[in-house]
Amino acid sequence: MQMLAVPLGFVLTLCFSGPAIAGQEPPVLAATTPLPAVDGGDFRHFDVALGHDRLFVSSEVNSTIQIFRLRSGAHLSSVRDYRQESA
Repeated sequence: MQMLAVPLGFVLTLCFSGPAIAGQEPPVLAATTPLPAVDGGDFRHFDVALGHDRLFVSSEVNSTIQIFRLRSGAHLSSVRDYRQESA
């Protein structure tokens, strides 16, 4: 079983940072979250549910949606066998 670490701190920084301001420090990786059930990466789509403290990340390679708790970065679950129809 391979382990993949998602740079969750970086993703959260991108979600909540807004436009970059000249002279501001660049984002720093705050934490990683291991994903034991994900082989490879190819994370292209992200969605945030602030009211539910959740981050949803689709893994096209594995046909899964990974669900995380925003505040802690904890991996909560995987929705398996998710396939998106091509347009």
